[in-house]
Amino acid sequence: MVKKDNSYEENESVTWEKLQSEQFKNYRVVKRNLFFNVLTYVLIFLIEYWLAIQSGGGGFKSGCL
Repeated sequence: MVKKDNSYEENESVTWEKLQSEQFKNYRVVKRNLFFNVLTYVLIFLIEYWLAIQSGGGGFKSGCL
């Protein structure tokens, strides 16, 4: 009986480590995607800001906001 309990704990430990490893992989992918999304939005903002300056920025001066 004791050996069976020990085997269960070992199996549970292996399963837990496998699950944890998969979650860490997912975490790394999510973190990388978040970084690229933030970078993309910052670049879009900078391009739009530059274009607004180039065109005179009339939208903000005319009271649209």
